[in-house]
Amino acid sequence: MPRGSILVVALSILALAVGSPTALAQQADPAAVVAAFDGALNAGNADAALALFTDDAVVKSSSATYTGKQQIAAWLGPNLAQHIHVDLIGSRQVNGETETHFAKVTTDATRKVGVTLEGSATSVVHTGKITSYTFAFTPESLARLQAAQAAPAQMPKTGGGGTENAGDPRLLAAAVSMVVLLVTLAVAMRRQLNGR
Repeated sequence: MPRGSILVVALSILALAVGSPTALAQQADPAAVVAAFDGALNAGNADAALALFTDDAVVKSSSATYTGKQQIAAWLGPNLAQHIHVDLIGSRQVNGETETHFAKVTTDATRKVGVTLEGSATSVVHTGKITSYTFAFTPESLARLQAAQAAPAQMPKTGGGGTENAGDPRLLAAAVSMVVLLVTLAVAMRRQLNGR
């Protein structure tokens, strides 16, 4: 067998053994894995996002901790239903298997009140899968959201069609508060039904 053919066969076997170049890059680069996760969130793709976690992964948000793919899927659902969008601020930092970055986050609810949340994320990636993901919003952005949600709402006047208050940010804040409350209740009920 000519020398060139042996090299092609050897490289083909090596490629099959380690997987695709993208998979190899993801295994070697936690930033690529977390960027793929952010991309899946932005695309509303729950399956792609969930596939990037190990079976026993842990997600910590500002309000709860989720362990395992079933709980992580329950966390993803309401976020994707709210059309979450994540925008990187600056660059991703990698130290070994740990990736950290800052991001701007919006959802349908935050967009309605004109608030963009900022926060930091820390992920641990092992062999191309996220084993731990922690996201914490900054106190300043949470304060902006609380202020927008706390703005007093006015009831529309009756008899005049109610259009005088159309677009009133206080009414929007009240509606967003109700949506957040309903999503929180739905997640709690799902957990209770699933035996948690």
